[in-house]
Amino acid sequence: MTTVALPGEGLLTELTSGSLPDEDVCSKWTDLSTSIAPELVEKALTVLLAVCPSSTLPIIRIASLAQDMIARHLAETVDYSTTVHLQEQLEKWGKEHNLEFVSTKAIQEQVDALLHTDSMHNWIKAASMIDSLIAEARGRDASAALIKTHLLAAETFTRIKHYSKARSYMMSARAMNIKLSPEMHARMDAVSGCVCICSEDYAGAAGYYQEASNLGYPCVSQLLLVKTLQRRFFEMDAVLQNRRKYATPEKVARFPRWMVDADNVILSKIRKLGILLDGKLNKHLLGQLNTLVDEILEVKNASFEVYIVTQLIRKSETLNFILKMLRPYKRVELSHVSSFISMNDKEAKDFLSQLIINGDLPFVIDESMGTLIRIEKEQTSNTEFIEEATKAVDLTSTLLASYISN
Repeated sequence: MTTVALPGEGLLTELTSGSLPDEDVCSKWTDLSTSIAPELVEKALTVLLAVCPSSTLPIIRIASLAQDMIARHLAETVDYSTTVHLQEQLEKWGKEHNLEFVSTKAIQEQVDALLHTDSMHNWIKAASMIDSLIAEARGRDASAALIKTHLLAAETFTRIKHYSKARSYMMSARAMNIKLSPEMHARMDAVSGCVCICSEDYAGAAGYYQEASNLGYPCVSQLLLVKTLQRRFFEMDAVLQNRRKYATPEKVARFPRWMVDADNVILSKIRKLGILLDGKLNKHLLGQLNTLVDEILEVKNASFEVYIVTQLIRKSETLNFILKMLRPYKRVELSHVSSFISMNDKEAKDFLSQLIINGDLPFVIDESMGTLIRIEKEQTSNTEFIEEATKAVDLTSTLLASYISN
């Protein structure tokens, strides 16, 4: 049975053997970094970081080659867990060689990778790492690297729901007067949009996403979802026209292919979502809405904001439907509510409990009877009654005094 060699396997064998002339080593590593199979990256990185720097392969070039290989692995696999592990190796190597800029960049890439997972544990880990980076950078002059650190901080604290802190870092990054690459500027706008969404500033989010989209950043799905949440369906065609006008293929090519693919997959689903919400919602359409939302949530590599806004849309529409259906009732069985929102009894109870806690639903749950009971708001409190009565007495006294004087 013939075994097919992996791309770059022959080059890695040559480089590992130590038999290559010094003048060929750098070019061979360069060739390997652009052609290596993802399965070989971890082994190759270990070999590369063990190389003794020389005039033909200086230490800065080693660091650059290492980052290139890790970036290629991520582009090929979209495997953020492995990326964290590889960047940890590079961070350790940078510290051993007193290359602060290398170790700092490696930590930034680790934070970025951790934020692309769906684990709160990883997000908290990212927060501790970003706090250390911010502390080390305090007092330094503004730079693109410092802006990136602040943007990562904004993303991190958004994930763990420290929204005021996230907004502070976002505004700090935007206030730095530094010329940025189009890619970094687009990312800053996209991060700003994410922070605004979580701060319920949907108009601000739409503005930032529009700017990022014009620079080619694949965030049209986020922008259209925000418009959907605002029920501004009439603006969707203009958004797509702007995308065709400003987001040229050259601009879009600056960003990872997997981000572009995820954005395009979601776009077709958002069109269906808009059509559903533009109609009169009923039980059948609510079921279709839930199915469509589930499809969006299952899209591979969808952004964090897509998950957030899609869930907000589901919650908002379900709440509106529940309020409409419960309007005639003072008492209703939970099983009846769960049947018309297409949830089982436990899911419905948990969902309704959260709405009640948030103050969105004027009912309480009677556990013993398995029913929802409406809370009737009193027309006026005792204090309000006394205040109104006092005003009436004052008015009567004034009129009486006026009558007597005449």
